[in-house]
Formats: sequence, structure tokens, C-alpha cells
Amino acid sequence: MANKTQPTNKSIHELLESIDDTCKKEDTLKLIGVFEEVIGAPPVIWGDNIIGFDAYSYKYASGRSGTWLLSGFACRKNYFTLYLSCDVNQLKFNLAKLGKVRKGVGCLYIKKVNDINLLLLKKLIKKAAEMTRNKYATSE
Repeated sequence: MANKTQPTNKSIHELLESIDDTCKKEDTLKLIGVFEEVIGAPPVIWGDNIIGFDAYSYKYASGRSGTWLLSGFACRKNYFTLYLSCDVNQLKFNLAKLGKVRKGVGCLYIKKVNDINLLLLKKLIKKAAEMTRNKYATSE
């Protein structure tokens, strides 16, 4: 069984136009720039509103396999969800230095980009992407 959320041909411009809040739109543009710089891939809309950068294929011992975005984010009503595609606890990264952030298993939640240290965010995204790439590297 693969993920239901897949890359689409939706336009980044259309997604940005759908964001009514000017501050959220500006933060979305900032985050696009950060992720694009660190990951080195253009943004792609996954599902309805996840902005993803690059992708990787996975296969679990259970047999489940699929493709998921390497890194990215979604602009939600009250916060941004930053997808790091790895267990945040395994990153050994001091999230307190990052700023106002809540963590999930494979993601972080922030309210505003100005609440976090962008330089540290770039380092975190890079570290998470390297960890995921190494874990799912194919040896064919």
C-alpha cells in the first residue's frame, strides 16, 4: 500500500494565491526559499497543500513501500508543519536554540518564521535530509 499523498502538477503560484493572510504568504515564500536552497530541488505540491522538495523511495520490512517527500512544509490555518521525513529525536539537535517550535515524530510545528532561527533551521533541514537519504539509499 502506497501513500495517498502524491506529487501533483498543481502550481505553486495558485497555492500562494489561495493564502489570504499576507504574513502567512510571506512566511510561505521565505520557507520555499529556505527549503529550495538547502535541498537543491524545486518545490512540488504534494496532495492538496504540502510543498515538497525532492523525494525518496522506501520499503519497510512489512512489505509496504512508496515514495515520500524528502523535506517540505504545509501552511495550515494556525501554524506551519515542517516535514523532515525522519525521527526528529534521532537528529540530536537542540530544538530550544531553534526558537518557538513544537515537535512531532517526523515534523516540527511553528507559528511564524520570525519565531525561529533560519540559519539553524537550514542546518536542521540539511541534517534531516542527509539522515533520510542515507537510511533509504539504494544499493543496486
